[in-house]
Amino acid sequence: MAMPDVTRGSAVSAVFTALRDQILSGELLPGQALAEPDIAAQLQVSRTPVREALNHLEAQGLIVRRHRRPVVAELNPETYAQICEVRIPLERVAIERLAVVRSPEVLAALERNLAHTRYEVEQENWPAASRLSRDFHSLIHESSGNPVLARVLYDLHTRLEHFGQYKVLHDPDIRERLVGTLASHESVVEAVRDGLVEVAVHRLGEHLHASLRGM
Repeated sequence: MAMPDVTRGSAVSAVFTALRDQILSGELLPGQALAEPDIAAQLQVSRTPVREALNHLEAQGLIVRRHRRPVVAELNPETYAQICEVRIPLERVAIERLAVVRSPEVLAALERNLAHTRYEVEQENWPAASRLSRDFHSLIHESSGNPVLARVLYDLHTRLEHFGQYKVLHDPDIRERLVGTLASHESVVEAVRDGLVEVAVHRLGEHLHASLRGM
C-alpha cells in the first residue's frame, strides 16, 4: 500500500480513498480489524489523518466500531434492504428530473457508459463492468439537477457498493447478472431518449427492485 507524499490537508483524503478502495475490492475483508498504527505506517502518514479517515468511513457505513476499535462492516442483507428502501424512491426522483430535462450532454454520457459496459461484458471483465454499472447510477444522481438529492444518493450508493463488489468476487452467476443489468440500463436510456418520462421511472424502479431481490 504505497502513497505519494501528501500535505496534511490531502492526507485525510488519500487515506480515506486508499482504505475505501481496499474495502470495496475485498482486500480488506468484512469483520477485519483496522489498526491505526499499522495503517499510518503503511501509508506513511501520522495517525491523525488515519483517525479522521476512519471517521469518514464509519459515517458512510463501511466500517463499524467494536469495543471502540474500527472493523470493516459485515455484509448484512437486512441492512442492504433497508438502504434500498430509502434509495429506490430517491433514485426514481433523480431519473424523473433527468428525463424531463433530457440534456443532450447527459444522454451522451449515459450512452458512452453503456458502450464501455457492453465492451467489458463482452470481454468478461466483470470487475470493470460492475464499476461501470455503478457509474451509470452515479451519472443519474449527478445529473438530477438537485445537489442535495445527489449527495444523499452518493452516500447511500457508497454503502451499497460494498455489497455489490462482494457479489462480483463471489457470485457464480455474475455473467447473467451483469448482462441483465446492462439490458436494464439500455432500456432506461432508451426511454429517456424518447422522452418517455414515466416509462423511464418505471423501468429504473423495476431494475432496482430486481437488484434487491437478487441480493
